[in-house]
Amino acid sequence: MSEKLGCYLNSFGLSTLVLLTELVADENVIDCKEHYFLSGKELKLEKPVLSITRVSDTEYMIETKTLAKQVWLSTEIEGVFSDNYFDLIPGRPKRIQFFERKDGALVTGVTGSMDARSMYDFMKR
Repeated sequence: MSEKLGCYLNSFGLSTLVLLTELVADENVIDCKEHYFLSGKELKLEKPVLSITRVSDTEYMIETKTLAKQVWLSTEIEGVFSDNYFDLIPGRPKRIQFFERKDGALVTGVTGSMDARSMYDFMKR
């Protein structure tokens, strides 16, 4: 990294800085990645307030006002989420779908109660 760029990035405080990149084609996001300038244990994370809104019986919108690193979703119903263990960036809501396991197959299903946790919940303070 050039010295000039390093000084510029340091002015923001690397422990709170994240670079978000998107690959876009025909106005559709193909892929999205986050880059952190420090290791996870060096990040200064605040306790995120995760807001979960039910969009339909099987879809949810999850958002936060502070960075939520490694969000983990769980429910009392056996099944899987379309995405789990992801980083949630402020101002970038994430749409998640739930698939219930029935008779060995995954079908769209209702989660019942749902819990969301992040890396912050497991950090030693």
